[in-house]
Amino acid sequence: MTFSPSIASYIFIPTGSMLQTSLLQPEALVAAVVNNPGMFQQLILAPNGSLYLTLFWVMLLIFMAGIALLSAWAYKKGQLEKARTRQSELTLSKIIQYLPTGLVLVNPKGKICQVNNSAMRLFEIEDADIVIGQAPDEKLIFSRLKIVRKESLSSVGTRYIIQDAFGNEKIIYNERSPFYFQSKNYTIETFHDWSVFTRKSGSKLSAPQSGF
Repeated sequence: MTFSPSIASYIFIPTGSMLQTSLLQPEALVAAVVNNPGMFQQLILAPNGSLYLTLFWVMLLIFMAGIALLSAWAYKKGQLEKARTRQSELTLSKIIQYLPTGLVLVNPKGKICQVNNSAMRLFEIEDADIVIGQAPDEKLIFSRLKIVRKESLSSVGTRYIIQDAFGNEKIIYNERSPFYFQSKNYTIETFHDWSVFTRKSGSKLSAPQSGF
């Protein structure tokens, strides 16, 4: 029985022993037969063909088992990374929630995904769901208040004079900062209370209080 050059190049070594070559290079035998189905017939018709065919199936099973183990390892690693990411998100959420400065976290889609307790008190919002999922628009954020005056201090900073339903006014400074988490671009909007509430005098705060 004469083997084609392709199979001979895969399964023979100088001793002419297919068994030895297969044990030394099992992946070569598997690749050769899988890529050329006609080699099955050559293996069957060859002397000791049943031995070689059995060896092929054993090598194929080992090869497939290796792929299965690799896939299981990759899946387990992926699940572990997801768990770590989730834990990091929860930790970040807790840190944001209890900071004394008003914070609004905007996700990469440009929607509000978290508002901390300080910001809710500042905006006089009882339920964060009112703003979560919405774009961080000043009319939405200050929906319970009235914007008396607004001044842009920089490309990322704005100063507001706002007024509550009782005519009390205060100064709020808003600044936007990029924040990268898990290679995603978030935005943190901070809201600083630059004044204490004061009884309305005229239409806006006095010059020493407002700083304008």
